[in-house]
Amino acid sequence: MDTAGAVLGPLSALALLPLFSGNVRKVFWLATIPGAVCVVLVWLGVSEVRPAEHAGAVRPSTLLWAVSASRTGEPPLHHVNWNQSLVVMLVAVSLFSLGNSSDLFLILRAQNLGVRAVLAPGLGLLFNLVYTSLSWPAGRLSDRIPRRTLVVLGYFTYAAVYLGFSLVRGTQFVWFLFAAYGMYYAMTEGVLRAWIADLVPSSSRGSVFGVFNWLVGVAALPASLLAGWLWRHYSPAAPFFISALLSFAAAILLLLV
Repeated sequence: MDTAGAVLGPLSALALLPLFSGNVRKVFWLATIPGAVCVVLVWLGVSEVRPAEHAGAVRPSTLLWAVSASRTGEPPLHHVNWNQSLVVMLVAVSLFSLGNSSDLFLILRAQNLGVRAVLAPGLGLLFNLVYTSLSWPAGRLSDRIPRRTLVVLGYFTYAAVYLGFSLVRGTQFVWFLFAAYGMYYAMTEGVLRAWIADLVPSSSRGSVFGVFNWLVGVAALPASLLAGWLWRHYSPAAPFFISALLSFAAAILLLLV
């Protein structure tokens, strides 16, 4: 649903701009309406159901408190169970994220291969359409088969797409690669988070998702810096080849979970 909105939003903007003679401010004013409706819906229509507290249980400790307690020798009253599967997964996600540079590099590469700049929004629209159409089936499939299988397939798909961007010449395969990139997103974006939820109890998921997003965020800057450096000092194909290698390595590591 989130991605469906990401498709309908730009299409709505494209339809509204001619009606307002290109006045972008009016489009932004209209965009506040669904945003305000969302606030009202969440405030009035969504209730949070927390898991029942066990007798004598305390609030989940943060990772920082757990590290502090380990230094002082004080055992934490309640802590995340950092089991081997969870740790290996987070290491694999970190490795993958180091090669997951900004998606803008895909647009730059498409233009570098000969796709006209005016067609760039079409590439993004194709990606979002594939991602939207496959997200729900991928989520349902992950409820029936091991989620790891879909995530590994997604990482292999990412590796194949980026290897394709490093090897192709001309524009004939660019559209296909963007569609395949949407397949990678559908197989990993929601499924990976569901897999994490499977590995930890509900009382600790906030802490684990915080660490997960922290790792992805920390890797985002060096990933794009590395891609830019490789593009400038070697070739536009180089960052995609390195990203493909890192994604392939992360997929192999996930097979160990």
